[in-house]
Amino acid sequence: MKKITNKLKSFISIIILILTLNSCDFGGNDCKVIDIDYNDTTSDDFKDILEKFNAFYAYENELSDYKDNTNVYVDLSDGITRYALGNSNNKKLLEQFFFSVQNEENLNYFELSDDKIIPYNDTNALSYFTSTGHRDGNGRLKVGAPIDKAFNEIASKNELGIVITDGELYDSASQQVSMNPWASDAFKSWFASGNKLEILYTDFNENNSGKTYKKHMYLLFFIPRDYDGNIMSALDEDFKFNNVRYKNLSFNTDVTNLYTRDYPDAQTPGGNEYLDLSKPVSSYFSAKNNFEYFSVTGDYNFDFTNSGIVYPMRDYPDDDGNDFNRPIIQKLFLDLKSITNYEVDNLKINVTNVSEEFMRFKRNYYAKKNPPSFNKDQNGNPELDTNNHLIFDDTNCTIIGDDEAYDTFQKNLEDTDNNFTKMLKPDYTFSKSDLKNKEIKDFVFLDSEDGDTNVLNLGNYEVIIKFDKKFEDNNLGFSTQENNIVKIDVIVDKNDFKLKTNTVPRQALTWDKIDNSGVDQTLYTSLRNVLNNNKPSPIIYTYYIELGPFN
Repeated sequence: MKKITNKLKSFISIIILILTLNSCDFGGNDCKVIDIDYNDTTSDDFKDILEKFNAFYAYENELSDYKDNTNVYVDLSDGITRYALGNSNNKKLLEQFFFSVQNEENLNYFELSDDKIIPYNDTNALSYFTSTGHRDGNGRLKVGAPIDKAFNEIASKNELGIVITDGELYDSASQQVSMNPWASDAFKSWFASGNKLEILYTDFNENNSGKTYKKHMYLLFFIPRDYDGNIMSALDEDFKFNNVRYKNLSFNTDVTNLYTRDYPDAQTPGGNEYLDLSKPVSSYFSAKNNFEYFSVTGDYNFDFTNSGIVYPMRDYPDDDGNDFNRPIIQKLFLDLKSITNYEVDNLKINVTNVSEEFMRFKRNYYAKKNPPSFNKDQNGNPELDTNNHLIFDDTNCTIIGDDEAYDTFQKNLEDTDNNFTKMLKPDYTFSKSDLKNKEIKDFVFLDSEDGDTNVLNLGNYEVIIKFDKKFEDNNLGFSTQENNIVKIDVIVDKNDFKLKTNTVPRQALTWDKIDNSGVDQTLYTSLRNVLNNNKPSPIIYTYYIELGPFN
């Protein structure tokens, strides 16, 4: 019955498509047709779709495209210019920094003073920031570095950002050193996007009005997750060569790079027991992200018969006639001990059916790649009909699935804003709110006993996933008419991320206040609270498995 139903459905789809094409071809023009039902792992489009679709799940914040810019913000308040640079090691460090950073792409400098972020557009950055730029037009040392604004500006971008400061924020409104954890919002946003923070710092004493204050000079590196340069290792090499003393701290909530695929080759997934059955598998492994896709629709029905996929994996006995549940996924190893700032106590899996979400994303992807166009006159102005509506080019039509993606009826120029987004038909839109996460229970399980054994023996956790014994033909959550794309996330519950001891060292991130009111803890408190209260994304690795119609 299932096969008859699917053939009937395919026949109806063909009829609808023919009718749609005929309507599109009314003016004698052929529409481009994009088939979205078949998932071809050799297609560059399909690989791009998988990468972009998975990115919606991977991080709490949606990132703009990475830009290869380096933005350096220099605190020119007297805490740096008069006191920090009065220390010979600090001055040597800063001079070497300006030499080394010149190797970065698209370098931009910004001065922080007078409560403003001021672009520096001259060509003598080293001299200006270490000497000649320290005083205002009246010869007074500059004050009022808005380091909070610099942090927020960096966190709003997807670019390499560097801040040089003593960490002290002067609140001009209250005319005192800020007591609030002013860096919290910037840190929260930065880490929520999977980015890193590296802090190089020095210790020095500030002698002021006959008193000695313990202080630090900081170089804070906000490193985007897509940055592939070597600025940290280059600086380390240059500082050591010039005998510059410094210490460093690393903060990173990204847990997407813990995996090693011990697979036979770049085309073969880790389900070795499945592969022993000599059935070809269509697959895609992301080269840079923590997920993979494979399809088993070609050779097995998604049912419990002897020719289905469940029987040979879960129900077929071993050579001695005993029950033997074979892994459908294995040979992926997670180095849980390499997580920078957290310890992990427990792993689990979350299983959802994302077929509808994936198809909606795929329609939207091709819709955005194939926007409509309207006619223009010889002066480049839009042609309008008698009702002042745009006249669209009917030779530029695209059928995505079984329909055109855009509603071009009676549209004005403002309807084309944001690359025609407002003109998309409802079935061709997509946003993060469309990710409904339809949970599937009692389908597969993570064999944590085998995984724990591998932790002890190999130092890594092997992900081993098998069909659940409770999986039966009345399980909910699967389509009986369409292929099913099942998303299996290997996850850590947020509460199971435990901040490692002394990850945020108080002594390194606090300093004496020059108003003699105690210790400034604003930077320390900001960072500690964000790392405690905003744990990493729970997803360690993701499998997308495409199966046929169920049962």
